[in-house]
Amino acid sequence: MSFDNESHVEFIKHPTTTFKDSISLVNYVRDLQTSAINKGYLLASIDNLSFHNQIATLNFYLGERFEDAQITMDQDEMNFVRKHSRLNERFISQLAFTPKVLAAALKDIQAAYLNNGYPFVRLQFEEVVISGAKMTA
Repeated sequence: MSFDNESHVEFIKHPTTTFKDSISLVNYVRDLQTSAINKGYLLASIDNLSFHNQIATLNFYLGERFEDAQITMDQDEMNFVRKHSRLNERFISQLAFTPKVLAAALKDIQAAYLNNGYPFVRLQFEEVVISGAKMTA
């Protein structure tokens, strides 16, 4: 695997470059994003993962580091999350999250969608407002 930009350099000290199969690679990429979010890089994203001649190229955006974030969801999404996930009332009341709590919440939301008939779910922040080390979306 190779990275097509230098965004990862400050975050990944020793990137894994070979994998036994594509499932291992995809799991590594998902864990990479989750780890970045846990460490405060709330906008970390996998923008593209492409394959050519058994070489995977990853476009990884690390972004800014934040101390906390406040997230809101539209009512339909909130109802789905409430019904199908294990998220506590803190999430539903839209309090500020630490990066680690937000990463766990995003993972729970993704799992809820995956386990309820949405195999291609993609979570993303919209209407992001950044103020110093705080983010609202």
